Amino acid sequence: MAVRMSQTTPQVADTELVVDSPDAPRVRVLLTAVAGADLSAALAVVGRQVYEPAPEVVVVGAETESVSSAASLEEAIAGTDSSVDYLWLLHSDARPRPDALAAMVSEIERNEASLAGSKLLKAGTMDELESVGGATDVFGEPYSGLDEGEIDLQQYDVVREVAFVQSASMLVRRDLAQGLKGLDPLLPPVAAGLDFSQRARLAGGRVISVPSSEVYHQARCGARGEGRWEQAGRLRAMLTAYSPLTLLWVIPYDILVSLLDSLANLALLRWRPAVRHGYAWLWNLYHLPSTIRQRRRLHAVRAEGDEELFRFQANGSVRLRVIGEELSGKLLSIFDDDQALARRTRRVWGSPGIWGAIIAAILVLLSARSIVFTGMPNVGYSFPFEPPTVALQRWFQGWNEAGLGAGSAVHPAVGATGLFSLLWFGAEGAARTVLTVGLSVIGVAGMGRLGGRIGIRGPGRYLAGIVLIAGPGTALLVGRGSWLALAGAAILPWAVRAALVRPGYSRGERFGLAGWALLLGVLVAMFSPALAVVPVLAVLLYRALGGDRGSILLGVVALIGGLAGFAFVAGDPGWIADPSRRLDLEAELLWPALVAVAAVPAVAFGGRSRELGLAGGVLSLGTLLVATTVAVGPGIQEALLITSSLGAAMAVAAALDRVSRNVFHIVAAIGGLALVVASVIAVGNGRLGLPAGDVNARLSFAQTLSDQPDPGRILFASVDRELIPGEVRSGPGFWYSVLDGSGTTLDEVWLPEPRTGDDELSEALDEIASGTDLRPGERLAGFAISWVVIEGPTFFLDEVLVPQLDLPPVPLDPDSRVYENDKAVAIAGTRDQPWVSDGVGYAGEAVDGPVPLAFNFDAGWSPDVSQSGWSMTVDGSSGMANHPAAGLDLTMNIAVAVLVIAGLGGIVYARRGR
Repeated sequence: MAVRMSQTTPQVADTELVVDSPDAPRVRVLLTAVAGADLSAALAVVGRQVYEPAPEVVVVGAETESVSSAASLEEAIAGTDSSVDYLWLLHSDARPRPDALAAMVSEIERNEASLAGSKLLKAGTMDELESVGGATDVFGEPYSGLDEGEIDLQQYDVVREVAFVQSASMLVRRDLAQGLKGLDPLLPPVAAGLDFSQRARLAGGRVISVPSSEVYHQARCGARGEGRWEQAGRLRAMLTAYSPLTLLWVIPYDILVSLLDSLANLALLRWRPAVRHGYAWLWNLYHLPSTIRQRRRLHAVRAEGDEELFRFQANGSVRLRVIGEELSGKLLSIFDDDQALARRTRRVWGSPGIWGAIIAAILVLLSARSIVFTGMPNVGYSFPFEPPTVALQRWFQGWNEAGLGAGSAVHPAVGATGLFSLLWFGAEGAARTVLTVGLSVIGVAGMGRLGGRIGIRGPGRYLAGIVLIAGPGTALLVGRGSWLALAGAAILPWAVRAALVRPGYSRGERFGLAGWALLLGVLVAMFSPALAVVPVLAVLLYRALGGDRGSILLGVVALIGGLAGFAFVAGDPGWIADPSRRLDLEAELLWPALVAVAAVPAVAFGGRSRELGLAGGVLSLGTLLVATTVAVGPGIQEALLITSSLGAAMAVAAALDRVSRNVFHIVAAIGGLALVVASVIAVGNGRLGLPAGDVNARLSFAQTLSDQPDPGRILFASVDRELIPGEVRSGPGFWYSVLDGSGTTLDEVWLPEPRTGDDELSEALDEIASGTDLRPGERLAGFAISWVVIEGPTFFLDEVLVPQLDLPPVPLDPDSRVYENDKAVAIAGTRDQPWVSDGVGYAGEAVDGPVPLAFNFDAGWSPDVSQSGWSMTVDGSSGMANHPAAGLDLTMNIAVAVLVIAGLGGIVYARRGR
């Protein structure tokens, strides 16, 4: 069984390491005097600690006859000699239990951490929690996850890495404390703990919370995390920790968030938040020279990049999350109750299209409120981006780690998101949120610009953008968690627009138009490769219905951009051709009925509205019918459903272009408005229609409980296909997928075509499901499967696992059945000498001889790869294994780069005279 770290008191074995042992680490207590706190009582409590050798006590900020004293914490830290291993920084208003120090020393040693914090309980209460360590957002706003007045029922009693710990009681390595020069004396308690924790992590240390170290805190030091000084301190901590590149985007966003938070609170008749924000910036401007000195101190010991801080930060803005939860309901009710739009229909439809753009943008942003305030869900086909350098390496080097791995190209979206994250200064979490919300607005704008290009001028062309991102097809895909459907839908109208141009353009314009068509063709293919054919098909359909715009040549140029997805499709042709992998989706009859109501009356329209309405109706209904009834692969199905929403949006733009007493116009307008309303409802959950949930958080036990650097793989099984994230494989009466125990990322959503290892795993599952193998753990061990998770309704596999002997159940989640396999091999290396992930390769201790890799055999691995059954070994003398770029993947990636350069060159050439 894996080592559990959930004890409320140190285990006996651990206590023996630190109590009555001559080899126990030496600790020096730095007791900071707090005004109003009883110093003698604090000294007495420290003296009752069950720890030998007894720690030396130094009082900071006050003098006493019983122990030595120091004028400042920095002086006390600097004066500590090298015989001391740890410093216990403690406030005099803290009352630790007798075993508090022993528990911290035990856990900090066991976890090889550098900084540990105690569980703080509010003094004078029935074990009311004050802090168990916490997270922050990117702006330094703390987030504890505790409810107001929450009682300690041991619900947080697990040792875990946290973003920061409170300065009221923290244990730190003496050498680290001296390197960091102690706590910032200008900061209040919570901000000081946050700042010190961040600097410790950037210096290469681990920061953990030790709930078995319980301390009652009187909070006379003012450690409640509120007030203008605390807010100013958190801002200083952010300015001290982040690199200049990160500050370039964090500071503007912090100012924007502060402004939004102030305005929202003013709307609620609260003026103090605005004052606090202003004070925080003024205070930091006044202390800017001191902040610069702190940054120089940190630079001398810095060993990690800002990504190390981002790993422990909450998604979104904590401030906006709190105020957003309060305002979102009121704002939605305002939009629902406001009848001005209905009362002034003629004035609205007679106004410029910008009003439609404003309304649509507001509705879209409201539909993304949960993403902005609480972050992106991790469920279905929507998962975090990999770090940008890793994502780009994976895209260029052609190694797909999904499932049991394969030497085939990953989905091109991995390269696109990696590039965007890199441009976003490496903050892939923030990049994911910004890209998601930004793409929804881009889709609305693209729909409006597409309608404008063919002569539609009313605001309905922008309202149609809501139908584009949440209409008949995208609603089905995004409802299953397909983030890429949202991205592909947002770019598609721009790609179609690039081909729907007037005839007779000049030679100079030709280069610019071709450049845009090529770039947008590449971009749309990166998110959904099969969509690259849509621009040329849209041109053919529009012209066949009487339209006078559209260049087949530009449509073909956009199609050439589809080479961005060629390597992925060539490596996994089943993504296009295998109907068994398609999503089992059924469109509600309401969608095609509303599309027909909006599009059919266009027969009686005149001019551009007729052409656009008919083209949209035919495109939407035809593709929706094929996508839901014809046996096609998942890639074709995805493209058809997205195109269905584009067609519906085109029909809505035509239907809402003008309103008159003409019965056909009235019927079409009703159908168009109904489609807009239905689309708004589809995204009404505040996540742009994406389902709620966080699979990675639910499966985080694999990493928490693992006794190995790599937590191995998780076999995830269910009879309900929708419960399994990403693509699935078919088992004997159930669906399953093999997930990364350290967390699923976007690149692992699509499973490559089965290889030998996948076939052997399928055979193993057949035997296990038959009930003939009483040691399924041993059968699964060779696949590095350390955990088995069964989700959803119970089925025969639950009964099969009852009598088995080597997969002990772990009661972690009432909705899941979890089994641990302690016989599983390491993904790379051995259990005694495991190798860890290093980019797209693996690295570890160099050894003489072969090192096993539990992946499907691929001759592209080096050095000196050899096949071993279904998997492989590499030469371990270099301590590294990698999969260099070669062959088709490398050729295609070079070709994509050439296409992008050619597209940019055409655009620049066309604009050279402007």
